[in-house]
Amino acid sequence: NNGNSQPDSSGAFAYYDADLKDAWLVVTSVDSNLKGTAYTNRCGVAYDFCVTAPGGGDSSASDGILGAKANTSGYTRKSGTSMAAPHVSGLAAALIEKFPTLTPAQIATRIKTTASLSGLTGFNGQTLAVDGEAIMRAIFGYGLINATAASSSIGSLVFPTGSNTANGALLGSSSLTLPAAINGQIADSILKDNFIVFDTFDGATFSVTGEQLLEVQTYSFTPIYKIEPAATNLNDKSSNMSNITFAFLEADHSTIAPEIWETKSNFFGHPPFVVATPKQSGTWSTSFSGLSFSSFLSADLAGQNNFAFSKTGASVVIPASTDLGISVAFATGDTTTDLGYFTGGFTQTTTTDFELGAHFTISPTKRMFGRYSRTHYDDVTTSAAAFGTSDLAADSINVGYELISENSEMTIGLKSDFTLVDGSLIMAVPIAVNSDGNVTQYEKRNYNVSAQRSFDPYLSYAVKLKDQTSWVFSGHLDANNDYEIGEIKLAISSRF
Repeated sequence: NNGNSQPDSSGAFAYYDADLKDAWLVVTSVDSNLKGTAYTNRCGVAYDFCVTAPGGGDSSASDGILGAKANTSGYTRKSGTSMAAPHVSGLAAALIEKFPTLTPAQIATRIKTTASLSGLTGFNGQTLAVDGEAIMRAIFGYGLINATAASSSIGSLVFPTGSNTANGALLGSSSLTLPAAINGQIADSILKDNFIVFDTFDGATFSVTGEQLLEVQTYSFTPIYKIEPAATNLNDKSSNMSNITFAFLEADHSTIAPEIWETKSNFFGHPPFVVATPKQSGTWSTSFSGLSFSSFLSADLAGQNNFAFSKTGASVVIPASTDLGISVAFATGDTTTDLGYFTGGFTQTTTTDFELGAHFTISPTKRMFGRYSRTHYDDVTTSAAAFGTSDLAADSINVGYELISENSEMTIGLKSDFTLVDGSLIMAVPIAVNSDGNVTQYEKRNYNVSAQRSFDPYLSYAVKLKDQTSWVFSGHLDANNDYEIGEIKLAISSRF
């Protein structure tokens, strides 16, 4: 409080000992009009670790800082740098409480970085616009502290999807997604949960909700007729040898036993998280005692000329009566899945698939069918960028009524697309990083699945207008949105 253009030796001590500089703050004072006072020392040589705070005007009686009066129940007004310094100390204390992982130097840096020279006036009328930054910094250092800015994000907020904040997704960049397979109550739990994100400026932590962090993917599957049988429609290359069929499937999303369902395979969605991949497939079929039996072996292509065996399975059709057939199918093996909430979450997951179907012929032009399918996932270890699973299972139900003529096919039905029905999903959530941005602590969170099934009415109609031209119309109503129209498709194909 000597009114000098330089700080005293204690205030400027970090000027002489550079090791102290990063975590050292010296404070100069302004009045209520943000004007420098006559009494305060200026920042001077301490400008690089000096900030400004309210200290009261030169007339403490009219413009002093209000404070409790010692040994009384009343208040008093005082002016001086002893009034300004507690503003900075209080802000530092609040920031340490809000950001417990930050070092003292990082706290000081936040205070300095978010201070501003804007609006300040020197005792002799100096302003930033007229006198420039160098003059103003010699008076006010970094400028007036700003508690709101210092406690907010300075850089971008990032959610680490690796071991460091450099490997992560920026908040609001739409690169973090909640897979469409996660819906209903489990999606609500994740979206309403709180997550830690980190300021790229210094690793300061902030809490956001799942709704702020994750973009929700949507999935809508509209059953659609394809005039060709499903198996041949998927096959780019196939060959038959007696009752053995070899095929190349460019993007396999077919049901376990497409040879049983034929065109109806197009009505069935795929299990959650499963990724369509190119496959080589071999099927062996035979009949005995009225039963139709088939087994298959498929291999994911792991390169142009390499493949690895992935799934094996079998199916059987049992004629319960002349008009009724029961089909059972089973498959198990490795499946390419995408459990990631960040790009590149693909992993090989062992799945077990079970399917039960009923096929009823009412007349040559009328048929009914029903299908129940369930997929169980072996447990997957969670990672920084993908969900883990524990005893996870999903199922689907589809029933339909078919009308068939020489040139048209129509199906009216109800479908419950694959939905998660059992088990839990696990997230490894980062909750702390060090000063280098490396994640030092994760928290595992379990989200238990609660089945919420709904049935969407659907219609698919295919007609051949000419020998080489087909029109296919399909659509469904969305039960989760008061049965509004979910999707309508019209496909026209012609062969030349």
